[in-house]
Amino acid sequence: MVRPFPADEPFLRGYYAPLLAECDAAHLPISGEMPRELNGSLYRNGPNPQFAPRGPYHRFAGDGMLHAFYVADGRVGYRNRWVRTPKWQLENAEGEGLSGSFGNPRFSDPRITALNSSVANTHVVWHAGRLLALEEAHAPIQIDPLSLATLGETRFDGKLQGPMTAHPKIDAQSGEIPQRDLPRPDPMQRPGGVQRARHRRRAGGLGASVPPGAGGVSWQLAAGGGLDLIAAAKRSQNRCFTPPPPR
Repeated sequence: MVRPFPADEPFLRGYYAPLLAECDAAHLPISGEMPRELNGSLYRNGPNPQFAPRGPYHRFAGDGMLHAFYVADGRVGYRNRWVRTPKWQLENAEGEGLSGSFGNPRFSDPRITALNSSVANTHVVWHAGRLLALEEAHAPIQIDPLSLATLGETRFDGKLQGPMTAHPKIDAQSGEIPQRDLPRPDPMQRPGGVQRARHRRRAGGLGASVPPGAGGVSWQLAAGGGLDLIAAAKRSQNRCFTPPPPR
């Protein structure tokens, strides 16, 4: 039997209460008028636990859920999906939460501890033609930008040896995202980068960039959970109102 979420945890009720369903809405009602010149996708990522946690809950520990608003021709569609991390898949198969916050071994099932799984709940970015769900302690997880299906962990063809920062910033001159790997066995963190062509440039962590000619522009908004608006440069790229069937 699925346990209810604790009623005394402020970050699991009210405004912070998790959304317990995945849904699709191809035509959202609009108050006023949506400019037809605005075409693109707005993505949001944030903690949204699938099941009630074991032990005390930390608001950064919930499973990542992606929300997408697809804007085209004056219309707006919506879709949301959990990121299917190994942790999410195991708990979904068992039908209950198996983990303490951040994998706390006091409360977590040993199978969860052995997985060392990301929760992919901190940020979502567009990089080199890929939509990536990020979390500080693990590698990025690639997401299909239309269906929001989880495509799996990506390490940029082996260039990323450890975790990737969940709060990347693009260098305006080089087009790279400077990266510091966390955690490291030593207290010294080594910066690194990847060139626009996605080749390793120097030792250390990974830097990522949106290459020239990617067909879009990305704005990062300072908002909870992380928001990226990816406005397509070509209308032919906006297929958002003929989405694939939900998965």
